Amino acid sequence: MKQKERIRRLIAELGVGLYEREEILAKCLLAAIGGQSVFLFGPPGTAKSLVARRVSQAFSRAGYFECLLNRFTTPEELFGPVSLKGLKEDKYERKTASYLPDAQLAFLDEIWKAGPSILNSLLTIINERKFHNGGASKAVPLKGIIAASNETPPQGQGLEALYDRFILRLAVMPLMDKDHFMDLVDGPPLSAEVKLSEGLAVDDSEWNAIIGSIGKVKFSNEVREIVHAIRKRIDEYNAGVRNSTGGNDKSGKTAPLYVSDRRWQKAAHILKTAAVLCDRMEVLPVDVMILRDCLWNEESQREDVAKIVEEATVEFCPYRNQAFESWEEKLEGMTDAINETLFYSADEYLYDTTINGEECFSVDCMVESTRSDPYYYHKLIEGQDKKRYTVHIPLSKIGTNGDFTPLCDNDEVKGVVRCNFKGTETCHIRSVGSGKKVLPLIAVPPVRGQKGTYKKGQMRAAQMFSNQIVQLAKELETIRTECRARYDEMHDYNSTPFVSQECVAKLESAYANFFTEIDAAEEEMKQQKDKVNQYVDR
Repeated sequence: MKQKERIRRLIAELGVGLYEREEILAKCLLAAIGGQSVFLFGPPGTAKSLVARRVSQAFSRAGYFECLLNRFTTPEELFGPVSLKGLKEDKYERKTASYLPDAQLAFLDEIWKAGPSILNSLLTIINERKFHNGGASKAVPLKGIIAASNETPPQGQGLEALYDRFILRLAVMPLMDKDHFMDLVDGPPLSAEVKLSEGLAVDDSEWNAIIGSIGKVKFSNEVREIVHAIRKRIDEYNAGVRNSTGGNDKSGKTAPLYVSDRRWQKAAHILKTAAVLCDRMEVLPVDVMILRDCLWNEESQREDVAKIVEEATVEFCPYRNQAFESWEEKLEGMTDAINETLFYSADEYLYDTTINGEECFSVDCMVESTRSDPYYYHKLIEGQDKKRYTVHIPLSKIGTNGDFTPLCDNDEVKGVVRCNFKGTETCHIRSVGSGKKVLPLIAVPPVRGQKGTYKKGQMRAAQMFSNQIVQLAKELETIRTECRARYDEMHDYNSTPFVSQECVAKLESAYANFFTEIDAAEEEMKQQKDKVNQYVDR
């Protein structure tokens, strides 16, 4: 049985009766298998301890410890009583059997209410996986700690280092679904014990093998870009916090979002663990969604962090290789060259119009419509994204600077295009909605030089552009094929037990949008081809 199928079955059997807790259970299991700790944030009575007890049963060797902490909690309650026999032998040792130093998984409720000495001792165990008992240092079998509280650690109490070790921070809220709530209150009490199918529980040898594999997992190129983007967005978030503190921002952000290098490293370990448990040796964009629950510190930051991670992942998850970016640059360069060589010239237009007593030249433009265009809905046919307009440009504007609205036979064009000669004899016409340049549908070839020399040069340039377009089409098809293969590979892996279907759907939508972007680039290339052919055909 593959790991992913096994983990899915394990989560399903551990989660019997735990409504709306599947993702929380899955991530707690992920952390425990990866040897990391989890902080469950939420009000009392939301099954946090029950989740921890169920997760402990995922391991074949028993060893679960649980303790409700308060300011009066003593070291004996966590680490075991002092051995009286040892004292008689002048040794200060604790009897750790059945206590935290002997556990594989521990649940510590109301963790922030414990005293400093208790929390400092926890820090040593989490950091070093060792317990100093008397004069000896004992390795502990602890895979992880699941801590819980209805509050984040108070500021100024020196708890930042301990809190930083809890890599996953999961919000556990009351049931939202009406049917789930009624099934809970009208059903039998939930048991902490479940009977797992044979072979599902993870034994020590399997756990060690998984841990050994995690170190060999690598980030994909997409994930590297996403992580860089997340860090950049966090810097921008913190800049907003500083502005807010200075009274210049109304965002409501109250504290900077600090993510230590250690936490980044441990979070990466969690992502790599997720990859291994999904039968992969590469971290993919879908895994990065787990960072939504790794990077926040305060409750007020949770939604902001989720947005940062999701937006960065959606933006960079498609396979945007250098070949496609280079292709887009080539198309843009060629488009500019076509415009300047074949269309934009001082005497290309027809000087045949007088509007309001002012001599003008007329230009037929194809304008790309967007939803921001003022006449999009009631002026254009549904599904049509371009429209032909005739604009009239006063000769008096030649050589001037500054935007102006062309003259026209009707008011519609006034909200569609803007013009600017930019101090030259070439009129730059752009769409108000998209900001893109628009070109004459049919341009009149300039007549310069003797015996059509200039026109012949333009015809040779048009043929050159035609050849370039053929080559660009071949390159784009190769890129599309490569991207499609990568997408198909990722699509097969996008189903993971550690990421919600809602997040997966956002990724799938991003992939679809990317291929739409490729289609749009191809359409732009075809438009350039039509323009060149239109020129050649004349």
